[in-house]
Amino acid sequence: VSAFLLNRSSDLISFVMLILSSCGGINKLKVKDINTENSDISGIYENTEQKDNILKLLDRKLLKDTLTLDKMEGYDKFSILVKDDKNLQIEIIRNDNSKITRQYKYRKKNNIYLLKNQNVKPDLIPYVLGVFNVKKLHLYKNQDNGLGIVESTSRRGAVFLLLYFTWTKSYYKYYTYQRLE
Repeated sequence: VSAFLLNRSSDLISFVMLILSSCGGINKLKVKDINTENSDISGIYENTEQKDNILKLLDRKLLKDTLTLDKMEGYDKFSILVKDDKNLQIEIIRNDNSKITRQYKYRKKNNIYLLKNQNVKPDLIPYVLGVFNVKKLHLYKNQDNGLGIVESTSRRGAVFLLLYFTWTKSYYKYYTYQRLE
């Protein structure tokens, strides 16, 4: 009987964690300079060597195939190719024409591409005594025919499944990239 109750309590904890992880989080995204007539983001864009380098935004830090920040130098442009309704390809191009190519899944809503780059990082033991850090990238074509990226970050968690952090932190960073071709 005790093994049955222990098994059921772990199922209950998993269910509560699932419910809490879907609550709260990132507020509704507001973009003012979106191009409403043409939403196709395929093209070649200028990359910067500063903190808004595309390599830094795409680095997932959790999965085996992550991009490392020591590779940032020399990649002065990148291309995006929308392959179909669910997949796109991003190539980061170095000065000597060597490339880093990655495939990403996306979801499109209101002319904004939500990149599914699986960037979720737990700190400590989430919902027991810890938090989840979630980073999402939203790509869109701006009014100047360039690329706009909104990085939305959320931090949420709970203490012993009882006290849900109502001070959930969410913030947005906006980046723009000039279209080359």
